[in-house]
Amino acid sequence: VAEIFFCFIITAPYGTELKKKVLDVIPFKALFLPCLFIFGFVAITGVSALWDYYASASRTGAVTDGDYILKLNSEIDAILAGFAISMGLLLNANASNLRTINRLEKSVEAMAKQAKQASDFHANESAAYDQLKEGLSKVKKSESGDLDAEALLRSIADSNAALKKKDLEVKGLTADLEAKQEQALKEKNAEIKKLSANFKAMESQARSQSETFKSLMKEKNRLEVKLEDYEMVLSDARKKAV
Repeated sequence: VAEIFFCFIITAPYGTELKKKVLDVIPFKALFLPCLFIFGFVAITGVSALWDYYASASRTGAVTDGDYILKLNSEIDAILAGFAISMGLLLNANASNLRTINRLEKSVEAMAKQAKQASDFHANESAAYDQLKEGLSKVKKSESGDLDAEALLRSIADSNAALKKKDLEVKGLTADLEAKQEQALKEKNAEIKKLSANFKAMESQARSQSETFKSLMKEKNRLEVKLEDYEMVLSDARKKAV
């Protein structure tokens, strides 16, 4: 029940930022492995008890109601332990997928920040170029500024060449960032689809094992009532014999 609750919390579209922080802090593998060993031990114990039951039944050819109830209890323990292990595996997979999605989102944010910085740099270079052009127009209007105008023209030409070079670099960086961002978004969507498929499989398995568990519990309760009736009949017979 706790594992189903945690799976629902992880996949629910609420509290996204809080879940990101929790997943970055909590070591899921360190918590999952001890639980896996515990439930694995319970499952092995249940299967061992079932093995002993069938071995005894094959040797003696007779099985009491008490032995059958123990067999049902062992089946229930084994099923619940197996269900807990499978749910734990799905929970760990979901947590791993969400951590991957968080990493991809951070990568996309970092690339978007780099693209903005490149765009700001391009805008600053354009502003500097406009200032140089304005200075050139002022120099051309000055009668005594011929030598300074030639030097300024050379400076503007150099700046223009440098600006074009920077512009090409910015365009290349922007294209690279857009490609990386698109790839990261594709990976994120793939992880989300995988997470959704895992959750649907978990729901289907939980529904199937729940039906099996209910059936075994009904059979167990029926046999317990039958055993109590046998004990009452045996007690009455003993009283009559006395």
